[in-house]
Amino acid sequence: SKIEEFNFPYLYDATQKVAKDFKAQKTPHVYVLWKEDNKYVIKYNGAIDDNGADQENVKNPYVQMAVDALLSNNKIKVKETKSIGCQIYFRN
Repeated sequence: SKIEEFNFPYLYDATQKVAKDFKAQKTPHVYVLWKEDNKYVIKYNGAIDDNGADQENVKNPYVQMAVDALLSNNKIKVKETKSIGCQIYFRN
């Protein structure tokens, strides 16, 4: 399978261990992690934005909004959404 080249860190989960541990449902299923008190905490999880099919019509870029809020020490308004994408079928 093809590994994408993004300009940000991401996880390629070839064994599906992380997807199972995080209970991911779809691909992509995004988790924004933030370090607090020497441990990582999930601050957002779900869809990248509200329109995976048409980038021009995105009204809520959820991940961007969450990261921007964290970087500016503000509260995240939307902490969880339903992930949009293809269902993950776990191998045994």
